[in-house]
Amino acid sequence: MVDDEVVRKAESAALDSAREYALSVLTARPRTAHELSTALVRKGVDPDVAAEVLQRLTAVGLVDDEAYARAYAEREAARRGPRAVLDALQRRGISPALAREVAFVGGPEDVHAAALEVGRAALPRWRGLPPEVVQRRLAGLLARRGYGQGLVYAVVRELAGSDGSEMAGG
Repeated sequence: MVDDEVVRKAESAALDSAREYALSVLTARPRTAHELSTALVRKGVDPDVAAEVLQRLTAVGLVDDEAYARAYAEREAARRGPRAVLDALQRRGISPALAREVAFVGGPEDVHAAALEVGRAALPRWRGLPPEVVQRRLAGLLARRGYGQGLVYAVVRELAGSDGSEMAGG
């Protein structure tokens, strides 16, 4: 009887400690369920206790992978292409189906406009360089940001324009 009470108190203390740690992790920035679970296990929390804490935090809405994924994709869409957003979400533990759904939410026109904006913002850095060097650097930048090859070349051609003035003048 006494042993059961001691075990129950120890389990309760472990649960409280894990919950407090999880809440402190969530105050820094929102996390996915996978990120929070990983942080708890890395801290040395028993996986069963971590799962229970995660379940409770999800039930009260403090951990919401769908909301996290949508907010992340919306925030990053102006800076990165859909493929880069998709990869980042999957690395954070978002399911592939949800990551695909939110990463490719903008239409082709929105993605094209974002790529143009990224390209235009980068051009002043390369002012004075030969147009072929600027085009190569721009293509590399857009590719690293997760834009598809066809879009990269379309944006490079568009920014080069018929006379190359935007590339030359930044």
